[in-house]
Amino acid sequence: MNRLVIIGNGFDLAHGLPTGYCDFINDLWKKIANAPNLYEDLIYLNQSYIINLKHPKVTSFKDFKDRLNNYIEISKKEGLYKSIDWDLETRERYIYAHTLSGKEEIVFKFNNHFFRTISENQHTQNWVDIENEYYKHLKDFLNEKKYRQYNIDVIRLNEEFKQVKDLFEKYLMDEICNKYNFDKPNHEINAIIKEFNVWNRVTDKDDFREEFPQNENEVTEFINILSEYRGSGKRNVTQYLEGMNIEVRNYFLSFNYTPTLDVYLSKMQDDYNAIHDDKKHFGQNTLIQIHGRLKDNNNLINFGFGDEMDDDYKNIERKNNNEYLKYIKSFQYTQNNNYKKLLDFIDSQKFQVYIMGHSCGLSDRILLNTIFEHENCRSIKIYFHQKDDGSNNYTDIVQNISRHFKDKKVMRSKIVNKSLCEPLHQEVRFDKKTN
Repeated sequence: MNRLVIIGNGFDLAHGLPTGYCDFINDLWKKIANAPNLYEDLIYLNQSYIINLKHPKVTSFKDFKDRLNNYIEISKKEGLYKSIDWDLETRERYIYAHTLSGKEEIVFKFNNHFFRTISENQHTQNWVDIENEYYKHLKDFLNEKKYRQYNIDVIRLNEEFKQVKDLFEKYLMDEICNKYNFDKPNHEINAIIKEFNVWNRVTDKDDFREEFPQNENEVTEFINILSEYRGSGKRNVTQYLEGMNIEVRNYFLSFNYTPTLDVYLSKMQDDYNAIHDDKKHFGQNTLIQIHGRLKDNNNLINFGFGDEMDDDYKNIERKNNNEYLKYIKSFQYTQNNNYKKLLDFIDSQKFQVYIMGHSCGLSDRILLNTIFEHENCRSIKIYFHQKDDGSNNYTDIVQNISRHFKDKKVMRSKIVNKSLCEPLHQEVRFDKKTN
C-alpha cells in the first residue's frame, strides 16, 4: 500500500528552522527598527522619534511598541510637545503630537492595516495565522458595518496582503534558504527515514495490521508476500514487489516552500538504487511542493486561503467581484499541474496518509477534504509534536482533521489511534553556512 506523506511547517520547525509566522513577524520588526525608511509601505515613523530616543535592540512588535510608549512618556516629562499620545479613536493606529509651535504632526502610524492586525494579534496572543487572518478580513467585508470599520476596500486589502506575502517570501529566502546548509544535516537522519522502510511492515506486522482495521485481509496478504520474499534469496524487496505488480510509493505532499525534504529523498533514492542491503528499501519517492518552492518560476508561492466548504464562501462568490477570489488557493492550483498529479496519485491505488508537521487547519480544507474522504484513503497516521512538558498535540490534530470530514463515522474509522502513533523526531539540525 502506498503512502501519502503530508508535510507542514511543523516539519521545518522540528529541524530548528525559524519558519513560523511569529519568527517572520519578529524578524520584520527588528528590521523596521533598524531601517524604518525601507518599510514605508508598512509604517510611518517621524524622524524626531529616531533622533530623540536611543532604544535597546528591538526583537518583536512588543519591543517596538514599548519603545514608542517610552518615547511618549519621555516627551511628556521633558516637554518636547504640547501633547502627544495614541489616537484611541483609530484603535492605536496613530500617535499624534502637537508641537510647541502649535503644529499637529504624526509621530507614528501604520500604513498597512493588515500588517497592523497580524502584529497586534501576534503580540496579544503570542501566535498568529496570516492566511486565516486574511480570510477573516474577507468575510468581515460581507458585513457592511465591519466593512466601514476597516475603512479600506478589498483591492486595498489584497495589496496589503501581497506586501506581507512578498516580505514573507523574502524572509524565507534570506533568513532560511540562504543561511542554512540543507545538503549536510548535523545529525543522523535515519530516525525519520526508517518510517518509510518497507521492511518495517514485516518486523512490526501486528501494529501495521492495527493501522488498517477495515483492510485486515489485504494487509495480511501483503505481509505474507513480504514474508515469502524473506526466503526467496532475492536482494531487493522493492524490485521483488514491483515484479509482482505491487507498487511501493511514497508521495510527499509538502505544504512548505523550503528544501528541507531534499536530503531525505536523496538518501532514500540512494537506498532504492542499491541492491546490496535487503533490510532497507523505501520504494519510489515523489515530492510535490503543492504551495510552491522558493526560487522556482515554474512553481510559484501559493499563499492565501483554501476553504471553499466554509458557510460564508458562497456569499463571497455572490459578490461577483474577482478581487474576493484573488488569493483563494484553488484558483492558484491551476497555474501548474501539481494538483492534477496529486489527484492522479490518489485515484490510482489505495494509500495511507502520514501527517508530519501539518496542523490540518482550515486554510487547506478543500485539499485535505479531497484526500481524507477519498475512497482510496485507508488510514491516517499522525506524527505529533511532543512538548518539553510532556504534553502533545495529537488530539488537537485529530480535532482539526475532523473538520475536513462530512462523514464522522468514516473519519473515526480512518484515524490511527494514539497508541500506534509516535512523536515526530526533532533531533536533526542543519548547520548555518559560513561566509
